Amino acid sequence: MSKRSSIQLCISIFSHAARPEQPTLPHPNFIVPGSDPTGLWGRIEDRLWNDVFTRDTHFVCPNGFRGSNCGCTPERFAGDNVDPDNFCVAYDNVRCGFLGRKAWRAVFHDFGTYNKNDDTGGLNGSLRYELNSEKNLGNELRQIINIYEEILAEEVDALGTMDNGDPRGMADLIVLGGVLALYGCGHPGLMFSPGREDASVPDADILPAADESPEVMFGKFDRMGFSRAEVVTLMAAGHTVANGLEGAAFDSTPAQFDMGWFGQTLAGVAGVDNFPQFQQAPFIVNTDAHLVNNDETRAIMVHRATASNGKATFLEDFENVSLTDHEETRPLHA
Repeated sequence: MSKRSSIQLCISIFSHAARPEQPTLPHPNFIVPGSDPTGLWGRIEDRLWNDVFTRDTHFVCPNGFRGSNCGCTPERFAGDNVDPDNFCVAYDNVRCGFLGRKAWRAVFHDFGTYNKNDDTGGLNGSLRYELNSEKNLGNELRQIINIYEEILAEEVDALGTMDNGDPRGMADLIVLGGVLALYGCGHPGLMFSPGREDASVPDADILPAADESPEVMFGKFDRMGFSRAEVVTLMAAGHTVANGLEGAAFDSTPAQFDMGWFGQTLAGVAGVDNFPQFQQAPFIVNTDAHLVNNDETRAIMVHRATASNGKATFLEDFENVSLTDHEETRPLHA
């Protein structure tokens, strides 16, 4: 079975079209010089870019959730039970599509178990064992992790195995996949070096959840060691190129790493009367609403959305909390 077969039941019912024009990007080379003496990770970087992230599928939905997968699941579209309101156009061979956005989501879902109090969890590849967790279900993470497992299995001679027999390298691959996915979505790029330790068992089930109270949500980010400003940065970086429940996009440009999430989320939660310069976000999750309804985080969002240096500040802050450095479990820089 092909690595993409897990979404073929969905894609096959869509109308396919020629891919939209995308600006040419230089071939990525984000491996830190000297960190990959055998060339293994450079080879994996090339494969991910050439075979996965530039051959992705981008969905355009009639309900306005552009770039989402329109709530497409094999169960929903099995047999003749096709909902005509969700019939979409699927553009093939694009960047920042279905898999790219899931690759970036996988970075946070792997990292989000970090506990600064006892230095456990974090970016350790345990996500491969946590796909049945309630917080990972419905996020289509299994598709991108399955692709990673296939790559690791083919490189097992170079990577070696853990005591449980699984190939090493999942933590590094989740990070490299996230770096390449963001680059394909328009981020200028983050550097990558391998060397993270892999977990052989699941971490504690302590990820933030969409239905939690503000106190619980902020408490979990405190447990990870993030300031309020860093929470806003991480949420924006994740949701600007992510999909929510039923495939709905968090802003109007989910195929672009941009600033749209800030203003559109403010307008969606606080109302367009308060933020008439922005359209409402197509989908609001409770965690985003908590940020708007908190005075400190709302002020940060307003600055990012309206100030002339808002984008520069966002990119600088994101680099400082990019989750990609293996020098510390709770990284501070890329």
